Amino acid sequence: MSKQIKQFYEFGVFRIDPAQRVLLREGEPIDLPPKVFDTLLALVEHSGQIVEKDKLLEEVWHETFVEENNLTQYISALRKTLGDDRHGQHYIKTIPRRGYRFAAEVHKVWDEEGEVTNGNHTTIRLTVREEIEEISEAKTASVADATSAAVAPVPRLTLKHGLPIVAILAVALAAAIVWTMSRTKPADSGGATPLPRTIAVLPFKTLDASDSDDYLGLGMADTLITKLSSLSQINIRPTSAVRKYAAQEQNSLAAGREQKVDAVLEGSIQRSGDKLRVTVRLLSVGDGSPLWAYQCDEVCTDLFALQDAISEQVAGALMLKLTGQEKARLTKRHTESIEAYQAYLKGRYFWNKRTPEDFKKAAEQFRQAIAIDPNYALGYAGLADCYFFNGEAAKTVAALSKALELDDTLVEALTTQAYYLSVRWDWERAERLFKRAIELNPNYPPAHHWYAFHLTALGRFPEAIEEINRAKEIDPLSLIINTDVGQILYFSRQYDQAIEAYQKALDMEPNFSVARWRLGEAYEQKGMVEEAIAEYQQTLSVSKNPTIEVWLGHAYAVSGKKDKAQKILAELQKRHKREPNWFYEIALIYAGLGEREQAFAWLEKAYENKEEASLALLKVEPMLDSLRSEPRFNELLKRLGLAE
Repeated sequence: MSKQIKQFYEFGVFRIDPAQRVLLREGEPIDLPPKVFDTLLALVEHSGQIVEKDKLLEEVWHETFVEENNLTQYISALRKTLGDDRHGQHYIKTIPRRGYRFAAEVHKVWDEEGEVTNGNHTTIRLTVREEIEEISEAKTASVADATSAAVAPVPRLTLKHGLPIVAILAVALAAAIVWTMSRTKPADSGGATPLPRTIAVLPFKTLDASDSDDYLGLGMADTLITKLSSLSQINIRPTSAVRKYAAQEQNSLAAGREQKVDAVLEGSIQRSGDKLRVTVRLLSVGDGSPLWAYQCDEVCTDLFALQDAISEQVAGALMLKLTGQEKARLTKRHTESIEAYQAYLKGRYFWNKRTPEDFKKAAEQFRQAIAIDPNYALGYAGLADCYFFNGEAAKTVAALSKALELDDTLVEALTTQAYYLSVRWDWERAERLFKRAIELNPNYPPAHHWYAFHLTALGRFPEAIEEINRAKEIDPLSLIINTDVGQILYFSRQYDQAIEAYQKALDMEPNFSVARWRLGEAYEQKGMVEEAIAEYQQTLSVSKNPTIEVWLGHAYAVSGKKDKAQKILAELQKRHKREPNWFYEIALIYAGLGEREQAFAWLEKAYENKEEASLALLKVEPMLDSLRSEPRFNELLKRLGLAE
């Protein structure tokens, strides 16, 4: 056994043990959050010197972007702990516009500790001289920053005038974990299982919460998903993928297996007045082992600081090397108003239900958020999404413009604006915005999903297929993304592969009407017209979408059942008189009937009346292949910016 010399710092009635990361007052341990302890240690190590704010931020948060107010809060916490609030700045003095100086006289002292080394493994063995006694009511310690939290409660024992036993156990555990993580290698190198790179953040469970707090659990998950999704080294399942777990008692590991991820982040929230108690764990889906844990107890009133801490520490636990931009986005705050933020969370809670009534409720919450904080860019982005899904173009544009005026890096607004511009034939601007959104957040599924359709409209099928598959990789259980894998294959004339993709989507949900509708159109282009008609009819039995009748009319037309096609066409023209649109759909049926002049006439009307979204896919729509040999078809493509 060799002897290890340990160094301590002493000042006044306090002693710091840097190795065990503990502050003691007259031998009794004091609870300090990890970063507060790091701040104190940095000041003490430079006692008597002015420590510039930038240098202090670098030493304490050397790989994490934080704002200066974090440092101010920690200095304030230290002063309260050391008694400076009662006795003036006796220990920590503020140097205006520069930084801080630890003013008390600091002494270095040493003690001995035994250490045993065996092979490649190091076992820490503490030499304990004092008598051990049990304490019935011990305060909760916050130690072991290497693991960020204790995973499970540990019986509290303490050394008389020394360290709590839980601290010793935590430090030993930290050493073991750090040693294990340092030896982690990629699986293909024959080493240990690599750290997780695909994660599902599950809706937090709200304990003893009122119905009005239902939004909070999903809202917390949504915010963490947004923050972590900006990191390029991990794949985070989107909110749309995990939303369903909010309304059920789902086993976290089972949810992780269903989501096909390496790890799940689960959490619980308990409200007590204005305070929150939050517990979070990162679990390995493979064996259920805890990879990281975090608990904010009693004094947890700042949701923003809590979300920053969780996202930063998850990144740290995964040993991610973050760029400066990623660090900035990880702790970015869109508002400093907790009331505005909570209104926004409620808005997203209703918006994610995707019903007309809930869209109205969501819009009202987003308006409330904006009323509280008129500079809240996310509030405008949420409002734009409500207008977009309701087909309110002018309001969509206004809300998007305001959101991007406030924050031109807001991925949600950039993606919606890119898609809006794409279906309105502004191909170059849409392309730039899609690429910008994906650069800012490579894990945002709508960016890849809608960019795939943009590329499809331009006939760039290999790129489109790559993007839609990327969207599917991020959100593998999304019914609409799985279905649209098939539709992009359909537009590229790969009908067999499209049919296979649609059938996979229907295996996930047999009553998903969009997949069944699209399966019918693939059958039709394969020449399996009767099968197509059967699929359209079955779709109409569960969906009252009038657009599907157009596809049925086209199938009747190409199969020779012209009377049935004409009947649907007549009904469609009556609807057109009541609603000044349906130009493109009427042209489709005329094309199926072989009436080329009528088909072109209605396509011209669609162009004149700016049926932009319908005409955006004119270049690749198989149902119009019978018209492509006409010069006037290519002329129309030129006007749309789609000609070769």
